[in-house]
Amino acid sequence: MRSKSRGPFSASLLSLILVLAACGADDGESTSEAAEDSANEEDGHSHGHSIEVPEGMTVPTISIEVVADPMSGQNLFVKLADFDVSPETASTDPVDGQGHLHLYVDGERTARFYNEALHLTGLSAGEHVIEVEVSANNHSAYTVDGEPIRAMATIEVEEGAGHGHDEVATIDVDPDTAPVIGLRVEKDPKSGWNAFVDLENFEINASAASSAHVAGEGHLHLVIDGVKQGRVYGTNWHIPALSEGTHEIAFEVSANDHSWYAIDGVPIVATTSIDVAAADATQPMEEMGDPDVTISAIFEDGEVTIEASRIEVELGQIVMVMVESDVDEEVHVHGYDEFLSVPAGESAMIQFAADVPGLFEIEFEDSGVLIADLQVS
Repeated sequence: MRSKSRGPFSASLLSLILVLAACGADDGESTSEAAEDSANEEDGHSHGHSIEVPEGMTVPTISIEVVADPMSGQNLFVKLADFDVSPETASTDPVDGQGHLHLYVDGERTARFYNEALHLTGLSAGEHVIEVEVSANNHSAYTVDGEPIRAMATIEVEEGAGHGHDEVATIDVDPDTAPVIGLRVEKDPKSGWNAFVDLENFEINASAASSAHVAGEGHLHLVIDGVKQGRVYGTNWHIPALSEGTHEIAFEVSANDHSWYAIDGVPIVATTSIDVAAADATQPMEEMGDPDVTISAIFEDGEVTIEASRIEVELGQIVMVMVESDVDEEVHVHGYDEFLSVPAGESAMIQFAADVPGLFEIEFEDSGVLIADLQVS
């Protein structure tokens, strides 16, 4: 492992989130991330609080493009002018012309993000409306004559899209010219955590994701507690609230083709640990009470046995997912960034509050097999 220690990226902090996202990690990657923001800050298209662009402030302009990723999901590209994306000041008082971006999928907010490119996965087949909104530091939408400043694109997702998985390989590089990565993770003043990555000898190139390897460029992979969360196309990332306890956060340096950059076979990664206090944590399962809906599935010989392939629950209900598998697997509840490890020959369960409306996939991360669609309304 090679990491850089300089200034705020000291050795003590180098000790892993999209989508989410939209929903889930790379091939399960998340773009998602930020269910607690959606619940606490805004409600769908009501956009909660807003700030009218004040006199003297140049009105930000924004446009977006969404293109299918050659391997899985879609890549969202944002063009932004007259606006300073400032992750360091997220969740603080507004400053004219400064803030971050909010992602909406089919009218529902799914993520806060700080980069001008984002990987989207987990979208069901069919038409989807993608919107990106310009937000002030305090998460209020910037508006002009009461209308939020945002850009919209309509995309068509083909059946079976979004279930590709990256080949795991390594690309050994010369230690003298290898990418150098540093990492710090800080508690967000409102919710979750903000990760800041420092890079040298490496260029993030979102437009080349899932294409042929080019030396010195690629993207990052976010890993939390050993589980890959998402493909990251920038040096800043918001991690939603985590459970109480110690969590390992890591960012891996990935080539365009998703191979790991490595030195003598050891992947180049920056890692740190964070301690999440009870007051900042997601709600423990035992404190949620009895589930309102239980989803039971058996995974055997590569096939899923389940009562229904589409599960409908009411907003706010407690959902329990119980899975038995004949192989080691990882269950991912897209949109909620909930992950569940299932050892071969055993069963496991996870419980969460369905407090974000929308249609989300529950799938096996390793094999890409769909378990069920979760409809929350």
